[in-house]
Amino acid sequence: MLDLLKAVDGRIPNFAGIKYTYESLYEYNQCRMYKDGKYDMLHGQDETILPSLAQGGARGGIGGTTNYNGRELVGIIEAWNRGDIETAREKQNSRS
Repeated sequence: MLDLLKAVDGRIPNFAGIKYTYESLYEYNQCRMYKDGKYDMLHGQDETILPSLAQGGARGGIGGTTNYNGRELVGIIEAWNRGDIETAREKQNSRS
């Protein structure tokens, strides 16, 4: 996806970002940091929202379980924002 960002950068004026769903958190973070965060990189894997926050922060996400698991996902982000890493871990690892 980093190659895609480089290819469209400056060529598609209304290009805003990507929903990134692939498992590579490293690549997700590289895309997120491209040109100092020029593009909105929506995190697309509910199972790895906490690690994406730890790497520098997803600003938003579109997940597959959000319709029925939204409270847990919001709880992970809220706990992270409060600095309550243990609660964020518990919520990330819960099977609710």
